[in-house]
Amino acid sequence: MTPQIAASTPVVVIPALEPDHHLVDLVNDLIAADQQRLLIIDDGSGPDFQPLFDQLETLGCTVLRHPVNRGKGAALKNALAYAAERWPEAVGYVTADSDGQHSATDIGRVAQALLDQPQALVLGVRDFSGADVPRKNRTGNRLTSLVFRLESGVTCVDTQTGLRGLSAQQLELFLAVPGDRFEYEMNVLMALAEAKVPFVALPITTIYRDDNSHSHFRPVRDSFRIYYNIVKFGLSSLLGAAVDLAAFLILVPLLAAWPQSVAAATVIARLLSGVVNYTVNKRLVFGDRRRSTHSAPQYALLFASAMVISAVTTQVLSHLPIPLIVSKIVVDSTLFVINYYVQRHFIFRRSSQTQAASANSPVDWSPKKPDQSAVSHHRGRPTSDQSGR
Repeated sequence: MTPQIAASTPVVVIPALEPDHHLVDLVNDLIAADQQRLLIIDDGSGPDFQPLFDQLETLGCTVLRHPVNRGKGAALKNALAYAAERWPEAVGYVTADSDGQHSATDIGRVAQALLDQPQALVLGVRDFSGADVPRKNRTGNRLTSLVFRLESGVTCVDTQTGLRGLSAQQLELFLAVPGDRFEYEMNVLMALAEAKVPFVALPITTIYRDDNSHSHFRPVRDSFRIYYNIVKFGLSSLLGAAVDLAAFLILVPLLAAWPQSVAAATVIARLLSGVVNYTVNKRLVFGDRRRSTHSAPQYALLFASAMVISAVTTQVLSHLPIPLIVSKIVVDSTLFVINYYVQRHFIFRRSSQTQAASANSPVDWSPKKPDQSAVSHHRGRPTSDQSGR
């Protein structure tokens, strides 16, 4: 006889692309731990993997199917929408990976933490200090954690973890967050940080199999998606530098008759580049559509301060036994990070009302439907809460 489970028990959601026996092993472990709300989404694995998904249905899982691969973000959003419709009383959803990186014990701990703190985002965080952690994963996580800190102002030691406890209270936010592939998970973190949702870090076992060779994460393409905003900021800075140089080269001969032509050309070129950089950052990088009444003076102050700090600091460092080019690179790199943080959080920040709207508004329990044109679903053998009790 199948044991009864609490109505609020979270749903375990596992997106899967070309999984192996580790997913079956995980499902068996979860069932042994009395987890009965298991939702698997086959993200276009193809006919060769259908016997495995059929086996999961036989074990009692509900399986959603994408006929073609649509990406982890699209898989998660469709699964969350389906889970909310089928189990509307569930406190939330625990997402896990299908490649054997997450144990049933840790999934259960995240589910319990979500039950204890249903307002929060629960993150199963790994320890990257171990010798068995692949270097690319250690480096990549540190870099994304730094980018996330710059973007959100929130510290998150494992931004790439797929083991998360998502509160049903933020369902509409999860479904509205853009991104269909790996960038979706980073976008969710950003949206929840902006909405002031508390983050709960829960240490979990760090598991990597075969140097993480089974991961479908594409380092170049997917990293670009994750770092898109800060890449735009860098390109904007390069554009400003190009405008500065071009204007300077044009103005010097035009102002040759002036006694201080070089100084005048330098100032005018720098002002022109500042206007271009401000406009691009405001509209294209940070998407600030408000009037420039407040942001323009703040940007001008930051712009002038950065110039002064760069000049003074570089001059001071020039007296040290350090190559001038090294000093310049260190100073300008530091100012780049500071400029990004200040513009992101102070000059072009979103209003607090906009940030918190998604998290604080009541949840509409008529959730968005999954994309039925691209999803089919199959239910496993009946369980005690098959009717949503």
